[in-house]
Amino acid sequence: MPPQTYIFTLTTGRTGTRFLTDTFRANFPSATTYHEMLGFNNFGVDTPDISHLTIFNSQGNTPYIQKFWRHKLNRINQSPSTIYVETSHILMKAGLIENLSLFPSNSSIHLIALTRPILQIATSFSNRFTFFNYGSRWLWGLDPNYPKNIVASQPFLDKIGEIQGATIWYVCEILSRIEYYRLKLASSPHITIHSLKTSHLNQATKINRLFHHLHLKPPPQLHLPLPSNQGPKTSSLPPSFFRIYKSFLKHLVFDPQQLAQTYINNGGSFD
Repeated sequence: MPPQTYIFTLTTGRTGTRFLTDTFRANFPSATTYHEMLGFNNFGVDTPDISHLTIFNSQGNTPYIQKFWRHKLNRINQSPSTIYVETSHILMKAGLIENLSLFPSNSSIHLIALTRPILQIATSFSNRFTFFNYGSRWLWGLDPNYPKNIVASQPFLDKIGEIQGATIWYVCEILSRIEYYRLKLASSPHITIHSLKTSHLNQATKINRLFHHLHLKPPPQLHLPLPSNQGPKTSSLPPSFFRIYKSFLKHLVFDPQQLAQTYINNGGSFD
C-alpha cells in the first residue's frame, strides 16, 4: 500500500532542510524520511540528475522528465510507512509539482515553502562557492539563461556581476516559482502549500502548528534536534564581496507574486 501522506519542500536550499528532516525523524520515527538522496546510485533514479534539471528548465515537463517521476514514484510507493517525507530542494526544479498528478488521487500532498532572508541565503551559497561555475549551477541551482525562467536575470548580472548577480537572481527566481505554484495549485483539493520561515524551525509552537496543519500528531514531548549542516564559520571571500549584496538588496524592488502572475498571464508555464 502506498503512503497516504506525502510531504515535500519548495525552497532554494540553505534554508534548514536538513534540520526539518531531523525534526520529522525525531518526532515521527515510523515515517519514511529523506533529506537529499545523493549517493552514487541515486542520481537519475531517486534524485534528478543534471539532464533532468536542464531539460525541465529549458523544455518543461517532457516525456523524459515524466519517465523519471513515474520511476521515482514507484520507488516511493514501496515505502512501508503511511507517511513519506523528502525535503530536497532539487525536486521542485525538475518537475515535482508538474508530476503530482501521478500520485494516488486519494492521497494528501503537502508542500512546505521554506524561506529565509535573501541576504542570508546568498551569503550561505557564496561561502560554498555554489554559483561560481555552470556545473554547480545546473546541479544545485538554476542557470540564469534557462528559457523558462520567471525572473529576468540580465538586470542582476549587469548590476552586480556574473557571480553575485546569478546568486541573488536564483533566490528571487525560486521565490517567484513558489508563488507561481501557489497560483497554479490554488484549486487543488488534495495539495496544500504551507509557509515556514527558517527562523521558526527551532520554535516549538511553530513546529507544532506545522504538524497540526499537516494533520500529523506529534509525541506529547516535541523533539527539536540540534542544528546540523551549518555553513562555515568564517568566509574565504573578502567582506567587499558581501557588501555588494547588501547594497544591491537595499534598493531591490521585488514582488514575487506579481512576477508569477505576469508570467502566467503571458502564457508562461513549466507544464
